[in-house]
Amino acid sequence: AEPACNVPDSGLTTEDMAVDVFEINGLQIPVMDEALAGALRSIPPQRRNILLLAYLLEKNDAEIGQDLKLARTTVRDRRHDAFKKLQNLMRGKE
Repeated sequence: AEPACNVPDSGLTTEDMAVDVFEINGLQIPVMDEALAGALRSIPPQRRNILLLAYLLEKNDAEIGQDLKLARTTVRDRRHDAFKKLQNLMRGKE
């Protein structure tokens, strides 16, 4: 069987290819899409961190609250606000 793709390995890591890498408590979270990375940079850091933990690392509000030392309800409210802002930014409304 022949290989499906004969492209040499460039040796680049996901972080090397990322448009931006966000760091939360020592975790490196690469974002590959320029529009998404730009929108995320426009969101205040704590709210951005909540979004990244929730949607990219699939943590629930209680886990995020423990990580960021916030109440679960605070995390929920900030996640909702940040997600709305992200949606508006991605749609070009802000």
